[in-house]
Amino acid sequence: MNATKTSDPLAESSATPCVFRLRRVTLNGKASHGLPVHEVQLTAAAGSLTLIQHERSHRTREFASLLQGLVRPTSGEVLFDEQTWTDSDYSRHFQMRSRIGRVFDGPAWIQNANMMENVTLASRHHGSDSKEARSRMRDWIQRFDIADVSRERPAFVEPALLQIYQWIRALIHRPALLILERPMQLVSTRMLPKLIDATNDLRRDGGCVLWMTNTPIDTLNADVRIQVQGRQWIYIDGGQCDE
Repeated sequence: MNATKTSDPLAESSATPCVFRLRRVTLNGKASHGLPVHEVQLTAAAGSLTLIQHERSHRTREFASLLQGLVRPTSGEVLFDEQTWTDSDYSRHFQMRSRIGRVFDGPAWIQNANMMENVTLASRHHGSDSKEARSRMRDWIQRFDIADVSRERPAFVEPALLQIYQWIRALIHRPALLILERPMQLVSTRMLPKLIDATNDLRRDGGCVLWMTNTPIDTLNADVRIQVQGRQWIYIDGGQCDE
């Protein structure tokens, strides 16, 4: 076992740009069984993968929303690209969120829109060309080798396939930060190498990945591993790890 640490292991990171940073963040959230966040310090650089292995009962939705500036911390500071979410520059916040992709742990679809509309909505909302967004979606459908259900509504799509379409929605606009909340839930393990390849490509292009899960994965390499035990975050140096 690598030595554990009680503070942010990347705080002394060098010239690599920082994508997001938590400075002694505490979140007293409203969600039952929310991921415990108490005096957390974490820095994630461009090209990095941070893995948070949490307990099965933990829900990560509020923590992920915290990183997007949608939930405010009880105390501490959350930065994205070294910029704060706490001022009133909402136009800048909008642009910041346009650079974040997210796979949700929980409900994620507009039920009266088809899958094409759902998947491309965020990209179009943030100014991407509709034709380009649709083209990228089709490219990802081919890359993941899945059924094209673009014209179907979410209620008529198999849950495992819906989850993979969440991957596509998060990836099509080439985000600077990719937040994955239990991305493999309901999905066959045969798809795991495809998701890892996609995240590795994103990292090679300078993107940063935050992967949260309660399921062990032996093939995932991370720059930083964090194990959440009770209210304690234990920082473990990277390398090959168990998700």
